Amino acid sequence: MSSTSPLAWPTQVRWAAGLSAVSRAMRTTVSWVRSRVVPPAP
Repeated sequence: MSSTSPLAWPTQVRWAAGLSAVSRAMRTTVSWVRSRVVPPAP
């Protein structure tokens, strides 16, 4: 395969941005669920 073509750049950037957004959303959801499930310390 040749080097990355300019046409592939927008897709890679979009994919990387989407991946970081998804990981951030998952982390937020996990922390929220954990705070809801785990009873507060006395």
